[in-house]
Amino acid sequence: FDDGRRGWLVEDEGEFIFYAKKTLTGSVPPFASVQAGATIQIDGRNVFVTEKGEAQIAGGEGQLAFTIMPGEQIDYIDGTSDGNLVSLEYAEDEIEFAIGQPIGRDEIALDEPDYF
Repeated sequence: FDDGRRGWLVEDEGEFIFYAKKTLTGSVPPFASVQAGATIQIDGRNVFVTEKGEAQIAGGEGQLAFTIMPGEQIDYIDGTSDGNLVSLEYAEDEIEFAIGQPIGRDEIALDEPDYF
């Protein structure tokens, strides 16, 4: 983005969500202690946990704002907080934290109008 922010766009069942990585300033509950349906504290936010699971990275395409390692196992927690989506990914050596905001299709604009 022009202001230096980095993020990524996710399409999930026809809905678009813009995610931006955030820096964690506080502690995060251990993955094993979190249950779907619970409310947890992350950086002073009450987060309602909607999903907890494991994923394996198969690959990636395009200009990604993060490094991927095919075959890497990721534990993840998804949730909601104050109308935003929250994502925590527990990798081997770090925890990634991102906040997502739902956006309408009409809000998506490309710099290259002939891209498609």
